[in-house]
Formats: sequence, structure tokens, C-alpha cells
Amino acid sequence: MENKDSILKKALAKREEGGLAFNFSYRMMEKVRLEAEKKRKRQKLILVSALTAASLFILALLVYFIFFYLKINTANYLPEFKWESLQASKPIFDFYWYIGGIAIVLLGLDYWLRKKQKKNSY
Repeated sequence: MENKDSILKKALAKREEGGLAFNFSYRMMEKVRLEAEKKRKRQKLILVSALTAASLFILALLVYFIFFYLKINTANYLPEFKWESLQASKPIFDFYWYIGGIAIVLLGLDYWLRKKQKKNSY
């Protein structure tokens, strides 16, 4: 950080001598603002990622605790639910997973392209 500070001090000293462009301060402050915005977005992404990971971990622990530690058998609570019928309809579930995966990938691609187009329009 001190290296950046010394570079800024040298540049400002040059400006006082008349060696820099008249809009140097504005351009430099714009660069500083953009870097601060990038840092804020990075921190937000890290925070959201950590929160999501922690939530999924807690949910996985809850499922593990309920089904393995308490040894709850779902057949006792859902007697009309037939696991065999679920196995027979496995191909349709695979198809739904395939279509859902494609939809998520396309939505992510759409979001990324819109973000890129918005950035280029400025």
C-alpha cells in the first residue's frame, strides 16, 4: 500500500510542477473508485459463497442427523409411498435433471452475457 501512496504523491508533485494532464486528478480518482468497487464486489461474492457453503453444510448435517443418527425409517412415516414405483420412473427423473441442468446453464450464460454487455455499454 505504501508503494501506491508514494506513486500517488510523486504524481501529485508532478502535477504541481505542471507536468501532468489537467484532468489527472479526475482520472486517478475514477481508477481508485473502480478499484474500490471491484474490491466491494469481491468481498460480497466471498460472503455469499461462504454463507451458501455454510448453509448447505448445516443442511447436510441435519439430514445426516435425522436419517443416520436417529435411525428414522421413512417407510414407517410414509406407508403409501412405494420405493419400487420410484425406481420404475427413474428414466423420467433423469430426463428432468438433464433439462433442468441445461436450463440452469443457459440462465447462467444469459446472466453473464447481459452483465458483459452492460459493462461494455459504459
